[in-house]
Amino acid sequence: MQVQQWAARMLLVSSVALGVPTVAAGQDRNRSGNAVTHWNTIGARLMVDPGPVLGGRAFAIFHAAIHDAVNGVERRYEPYTADLSFPGASLDAAVATAARDVLVAFSPTRQAEIEAEYTAALSAIPDGPAEAEGVILGRLCAQANVDRRIDDGIATVNEPAYVPTGEPGDYDFTPPFDAPPLGPTAFYPGFGRLTPFIIDVAKHRVHGPDRLSGFLYTFDFNLLKSIGSVDSSIRNADQTEIAYFWSEEAELIWNRIANAILRDRDAEMPGRRHASWPSSISRSTTQVLR
Repeated sequence: MQVQQWAARMLLVSSVALGVPTVAAGQDRNRSGNAVTHWNTIGARLMVDPGPVLGGRAFAIFHAAIHDAVNGVERRYEPYTADLSFPGASLDAAVATAARDVLVAFSPTRQAEIEAEYTAALSAIPDGPAEAEGVILGRLCAQANVDRRIDDGIATVNEPAYVPTGEPGDYDFTPPFDAPPLGPTAFYPGFGRLTPFIIDVAKHRVHGPDRLSGFLYTFDFNLLKSIGSVDSSIRNADQTEIAYFWSEEAELIWNRIANAILRDRDAEMPGRRHASWPSSISRSTTQVLR
């Protein structure tokens, strides 16, 4: 499963308690949305080097850094990593710098485009102490959040290599990952051991798996075959459309949805909500793959 969408707690808190913060000195309000949604859109386009699954982890770090940068200008919520206070800083400069530094760290092949976006963002902010403090704050937040995840299990995400057992109920390779050039392989079999961003996964395990000889397993197995077959006689047009919809990487789907909703509902400042939600995506993938 591709990356699913710090956030469970922080997203809930910020969704309920969000208010419009005062505009920090040097903050630009002429763009559509704000600095957070602006850089979210850039991040979705340029965070390409990690690829599927690992991209969700990188995007969660990206928004954790942005959250800490926003919180460092006007403290309202618990910081994720960087507990800093720069009340006179430009929020836009802080967000842009945090976003830029994390993007460069995880997607260096797109550095030229990232730097162009960063230069444009800073050019819209008046020169002065507020901008300078915002840059310092953003840089500190980015570095703190990148460093925090260095030993989160990413180094062994490909270990151990998965070998199908051939036993009923165990995963076997499926096309196109069952033969060259893409297989045989299972992507990132160690991803389920990745350190979660905020919750204790052991406390949130779902029931299962069901017994292979049980009613529920048999029912689900037969339903999947009947609906999922290429020439299914019971799958309707809506179900086919849903299948095509979910074939895209889930973090991209939910990112676009969240960006659109937050722009629509909070035209002034959806930043705190948007700055915190992506880690729930990475967290849920870790839960599924454990």
